[in-house]
Order: sequence, then structure tokens, then C-alpha cells
Amino acid sequence: GGISTSRPRRRRRRRRPRNRMGHGTDSEDDEPNEQQQLPPPDTAPPVPPPTADEARERARELDRAAALPFREKYLWLERELDAVRFAPSDGYVRLEVRRSCLLEDSVQQLLALDSKALRQWMRVQFADEPGIDVGGLEREWFSLAIEAVLDPQVGVFRPSPGDGGLRFDPAASLPPRLGGHPRARELYEFVGRLVGKAVLERITLDAPLSLPVYAQLLGRVLEFDDLDCLDPELCRNLRWVARADDVDALGLDFSVAVPRTCPFGGADTTAEAGERNALGYRVAEGNVVVRDLVENGASIDVTNENKRDYCRRLWKHHVVEAGADALWHLARGVYAVLPPDALSVFDAHELELLLCGARRVDVDDWLAHTEYSGEYRRRGAQHPVIKWWWRALRTLSDADRSKLLQFCTGSARVPCHGFKALQRNDGRFQRFCIQSLPRNELRFPKAHTCFNRIDLPLYSSYAELEAGLKVVLAMEATGFTMD
Repeated sequence: GGISTSRPRRRRRRRRPRNRMGHGTDSEDDEPNEQQQLPPPDTAPPVPPPTADEARERARELDRAAALPFREKYLWLERELDAVRFAPSDGYVRLEVRRSCLLEDSVQQLLALDSKALRQWMRVQFADEPGIDVGGLEREWFSLAIEAVLDPQVGVFRPSPGDGGLRFDPAASLPPRLGGHPRARELYEFVGRLVGKAVLERITLDAPLSLPVYAQLLGRVLEFDDLDCLDPELCRNLRWVARADDVDALGLDFSVAVPRTCPFGGADTTAEAGERNALGYRVAEGNVVVRDLVENGASIDVTNENKRDYCRRLWKHHVVEAGADALWHLARGVYAVLPPDALSVFDAHELELLLCGARRVDVDDWLAHTEYSGEYRRRGAQHPVIKWWWRALRTLSDADRSKLLQFCTGSARVPCHGFKALQRNDGRFQRFCIQSLPRNELRFPKAHTCFNRIDLPLYSSYAELEAGLKVVLAMEATGFTMD
């Protein structure tokens, strides 16, 4: 059935009109707390803890799975997910969102789902649009929702200058009273549920998180070099400080400044300079919050004797502590959908591949897993128009190939196992198909994203097909009609 767009009772709070995810405030009780406990399951009966023998056997199974090649790990994961994934015959959970308020509607509705609904197959309806979801609408919703929440203007993620992935924005996780994002926790949990649902339903996401974020999500212990992915300049500076002969003249102390850059921070103007919160953050002069790395750290100078301790503590702040609250809520969202150890057999690179799929669209793989119908069925890849189609695709840039894939399938990413793994909304595999279209019906290609199909007119020349593709690539690749 449909999910109400109103906020669920247990999450009710005062609301103000907003244009983006950010306006409004949380209570002071929402300040980060290092002693947070996961809430009890919504309605699930208590599960008895495993016996010692069961725990040892599970650990051995996870070790065996972790040693497998990626393809076999994926098959192992699918068996694990089959144990929790509901069959399509058990019904669907339905989301109805407005494009004009897509992020707000999506956050409210996805966070409102209980544990059973999160593991049912999902169908999406865009308000006031006639499209019927058989997979394409859902894939489009995933693409739009993840793009919206990862937008730096929303204020909870920002690009890493190292590996180019997205990291938690340190300013967002500041206590709201000191300028943090008032809805950061809600948005991080939403991203987690989005990631978990995508893995459960075998949907690729354009969610290029920084590798240390993936590693932390898997519970991996980070190393010093992980800072290079997040902030290579800071990493070089810390190495230099650790090796320097005389650091006294640098004027460093055991504190770190965090600019209050969150676009929706709304720092409390009554917070006076010097005021501290439970995690050691205090307001400094100007639009800056300072955190002591040790007690009274701002009063302790960095010297040759303590410089290594300073480097270790500053590394820990930037890589672990500044994003700890964000990571906790991201993980809470992911593991509300997935079994808690289901992803543990992957490493960070494999998790990125599992979630985001291949970075580039391989035309040869696309061609090898394409079917043909209508006038194209008999001659297949040897039909002149089909030859022109693949010739045109090879001339496109990577960005345009991704956009064309979005137009055809509803997703700009290829599944981690390539085009042979394209599927419908109910989890059944559905190969890409090119169907003929009489020239007198339409001059341009027409997509059926729910069925991974494109209707390609019987063009009379390569130039005519190329012109049709240019029109498609110039169009907005989202939105559905009954055509």
C-alpha cells in the first residue's frame, strides 16, 4: 500500500517550511553522544543470541567467504539476502513522491518503513505522472534521491580532495547549537537505508563515497595513509611535522578549528565564546568552533617531545572522531535493511563495486548482452541500423554513454557483473533489447526503462540516427509519460 507523506508519529517534531533539507532545528537532546545505543527493532520478536558453537561456525563461514573471488562473494551475499528478502508474491511497499519535493518526501517515507517493509520489493510512483513502475521508475528514483542527498548544497557530504569520493562534512556533525546541520542524523540514516535497499534490490547507485568511508562502514580499522584519501595536504603536513627537527616555532597547540560552513547550520547566536559541549567543542571568535584534542589542549604547545602524540590525535580527529556520529547513523540505516555481517566479507574497493557498479560503460559488453525484436530480430547485430547504433555509441564520451544508459534503463550505472545482470523490478533478469520502430511513427528513439528496452526507428542513414541520438542526449533523461 501507499506510504503516507506525513512524518511518522514516533519521529514527530515541529516543522517549518523549507526548500532544501536543512531548515528547522533538532532539540538539544540531539547533540552527539558517544554512548548512543541502537533502538530496539520496531516489531520483530526477540532473537536468541547464537551459542558459542554457532558463533564460531559463523566466524569460520565469514572467513571462508572473505577469501573467495569477488564473483563468488557476490553469490554468497545473494544467498544471505535471499534468507531475508521477501518474494514479490508477498507484496510490495509503495512510495509516492513529488518531483518538486523529492528529497523531503523520500526521507520521510523511507525512514517511516518498518523492518518488514524495508525487506519487501519496492515500487515508486511520481505524483501526477502516469508512469507505472515495473523497475524503471524505481531505478530513476534511486538515482535522483542519492544525487539529491549527496549534493554539497544539502550540507552533509563534501568532496574529498584525495580520492575524489565524498566524505562526511565535519561542520554538519557539529552540535546543532554550535552550527551543525539540524537534520544531519536523519539524512545520514536515510543514505544508509538507501544504500541497504539498493544492495537488497540489486540496484546500482552513483554514490562515490571516499574509500575510508566504505572501510569504516565495514568495521575496518583505518591506517594513517587513509588520511591521504580524505585530505592529502593535511596528510603531507602531518608527516612533515612528525619528521621536523624543531616544531616549537610553528605555534601549534593541541586543538583543532572547525569552520561553521554548514549552509543550514543556524548557529545559536546566544552561544558565547568559550562555551563548551560534552564532546569538547567550544565556540571561538568568528565563525569557527574549536575542539581540544586533550583536556585544555589550546593551552598545550606542540613540542619536539609531544609532536608524535599531536600528529596521532589530529589524525584520529579528522579520520575517525569528526565523522563518528555521521558513521553511526549511516551504519544504522544500512543495517536496518541488511543482516549485520552480510557485507563484512568485502573490502572497501569491492563494496564500492558492489554498490556503484562499473565506472565506465563497456560498449562491447553492452553489445554482447543485447537482444533484438521487430524488424531487427532476424538480422540482429548485422542489421544496418543496428551497426550504425553501435558505431555511434563508440564515438560517444563516457558521460554521454552514461546518459544514454540512464535514458534506456533508468540508471546511469552498469551492475557490478555487467549488462548481463540488468533486471526488472521483481528481481528477474531482463536483458537490454532494441526493438524496431517504423519511421512514420517517430523520428527519435523511445525508451521503456522498466523493460530495459529502446525503440529505434528504421533510419535510412547513419547521419539520421546520429541526429536522433543527439536529440536524446540533449533531453532531460528523467520523467515518464505513457508513450
